[in-house]
Amino acid sequence: MAQPEHARARFPRRAGRRVALLVGLDDIPRALVPLLIVDTLGAVAFSNFFVYVAIWGKERLGASDTELGLAYLMAAITSALAGTLGGTLSDHVGRKPVIVCGWLLTVLAALAALASGDHLVLGLASYVLVSGVASIGHGADTALVADLVPPEARERSFAAVRMSGNLGGVLGPSIGAAALALAGWNALFVTAALLGVAATVIGIRYLPAAGAFTPDRKDHTKGALRILLKDARFAAFWVASVLQFVVYTMYEPMLGLSLTQSHGYSVAAWGVMAGVNPLLVVAFQLRITRWSSRASGVAMRLAIATLLMGMPFLLLDASSALPIVIVIIIVFVIGEMIWVPAGQAVAERMSPPTMRGTYLGAFSATGAVAFGIGPLVSLQVRERFGDSAVWTFAALLSAATAILILLIVRRLPNRGDGPAVPVADPT
Repeated sequence: MAQPEHARARFPRRAGRRVALLVGLDDIPRALVPLLIVDTLGAVAFSNFFVYVAIWGKERLGASDTELGLAYLMAAITSALAGTLGGTLSDHVGRKPVIVCGWLLTVLAALAALASGDHLVLGLASYVLVSGVASIGHGADTALVADLVPPEARERSFAAVRMSGNLGGVLGPSIGAAALALAGWNALFVTAALLGVAATVIGIRYLPAAGAFTPDRKDHTKGALRILLKDARFAAFWVASVLQFVVYTMYEPMLGLSLTQSHGYSVAAWGVMAGVNPLLVVAFQLRITRWSSRASGVAMRLAIATLLMGMPFLLLDASSALPIVIVIIIVFVIGEMIWVPAGQAVAERMSPPTMRGTYLGAFSATGAVAFGIGPLVSLQVRERFGDSAVWTFAALLSAATAILILLIVRRLPNRGDGPAVPVADPT
């Protein structure tokens, strides 16, 4: 007997509510839903290519550790500049055009890699230029979250956006691994470009241009970059955040390089393992953020998170067996889940409302700078002293950075995890 039409219509809504409850999306503000959907698609395109950049540079282009490290450094410089300027630009022209422009440039990065073939200089140069400039939308994307939701809901909203991005991160590397296994590097780049085009088109159609908490552009602050550079407290937090991201680079790309080149894992196997991280974020990010924000102040959360990211790599000195690698990934990702939304919330609290894009654009540059400094230093350490020295460096850096974070952020008040309008029922 056929189900009545109204019963069939209710079924996906009930299923959608159950999924939302399962991952903790049940109390996310409704205004955030379109951004979550579009960011997921953009993350699929981004992660499909960029998770394999270090391995591509080594295996396809034949780059040395030094050459690859310098490429990361130059890409970091262009990315940091683009992210900061893009955030400032979004305070004047709006978030949406800047975000969409960044996704379009990601497509160009994949096409540039495809066109370079196995030419070392051309390949690394195209990566440096295009992938660096593609970061122009990072600060605008984070600022749009704060434009859409009230202050008390922003930390868990940052967590929700991160969860959606990691859902794309689950799919992207897996799609990339399949493309690599079936047809090699060219197939990976073509797939990444096609996914990027789809994300750009859908973003143009559905990405919200503004929110209820978007400052009036007529009230924008003149000389925003000059004011930013004079903010000593934010500058100290910016440096600490760069160091946290350097610790993060021990996972990506250093763990992938170590496992594939020193411990006998295949590139495809690393692609599958890399998918464990975003899968855990999808399942637990919102619950970890909600629990941790109630359990301790933001300074302590950030310090603990940094230690959880840096210390577990010491286990590789004992064994590189698959169970040990999985334990390292799990402990690392717990720290990562505590760190990212809390750090974004601190940066947003430090910014004047009319300079939200400028501050969050500068904050987004911390990752770019770290991805230049981290691999460059770590690859030099690895080349001269071996993998074990890299993991010792990660542990020591995480401890020093945790202390620095406590000194900088300890007096910042905790907003808590107040009530928000529940997420709309999926239809």
